[in-house]
Amino acid sequence: MTFTSLMVATHPEVEKWIREELVAIISLTSPSPSSSKWRLFNANDLKNAIYLHASLCESLRLYLPVPFQHKTPQEPDILPSGHHVHPKMRVIFLLYAMGRMESIWGNDCLEFKSERWISEEQLVTSLRTSSWLSMQGQGLV
Repeated sequence: MTFTSLMVATHPEVEKWIREELVAIISLTSPSPSSSKWRLFNANDLKNAIYLHASLCESLRLYLPVPFQHKTPQEPDILPSGHHVHPKMRVIFLLYAMGRMESIWGNDCLEFKSERWISEEQLVTSLRTSSWLSMQGQGLV
């Protein structure tokens, strides 16, 4: 959350979009305008906060809590690279580096861009979250 706060604070356009999204949620769920000054949101309130969700995904891409991860195959296999692995081996993923790889994220891989997670249908794209190992194919952790 620290890096998400930093990214929002240093990217005014991101803050603007998130604030607009939250104001829209408040206007739909608050009984009166005066009750919208201070507000605690629950998970159900935020389920349609697409830009907020995308910003959290983007923050996790660049500043994930665990810089690497390892997996052990259940049975012998061949990786897409052609390397053979067997159950007594560990495959280590450098997630920190993968979050900054141009071949995965494009020329702007070092930039904080929440939009990269939003599909044309204005949804957080499952293609990005399922392929990003830090999220284990489950969206936000």
